[in-house]
Amino acid sequence: MLGLAVELAPPGNEDGTIYLIQRPYFRLVGSGHVCVSIFFLLSGFVCSLKPLRLARAMKPEEARTAIAASAFRRVFRLVVPCTIATVISWTLAQFNAYGMAQTVGYDWLHYTSPGPSDGFYNAIIDLGKNCVRISVDDL
Repeated sequence: MLGLAVELAPPGNEDGTIYLIQRPYFRLVGSGHVCVSIFFLLSGFVCSLKPLRLARAMKPEEARTAIAASAFRRVFRLVVPCTIATVISWTLAQFNAYGMAQTVGYDWLHYTSPGPSDGFYNAIIDLGKNCVRISVDDL
């Protein structure tokens, strides 16, 4: 039996078979996009509980303060850890830690695995771009 990571690989294996989990609707659930959407939906709901309770209690100023504080804390809880993970992955890529992916037989690993940048200056530029980039796939 193939591992889950191999089964979620894009359709078109070496032998031409397409597994059930590689079908579009099943693959959508396993790919994580749905889970990310559910996370942001639930986290927005949880962040709005206190301000809604304060608004219903006729305390609009305290509700606005709660919303502002929640939004400020959310940046540190979401953006900072993602940036740290990007910097760690960038460091690993500069030391060619993802080179093993070039030896496997799946084409999708060849073009999705990062390689080291050409020189230190270009590596810093690549890091800056990757910290602020939003690709079409992320939307």
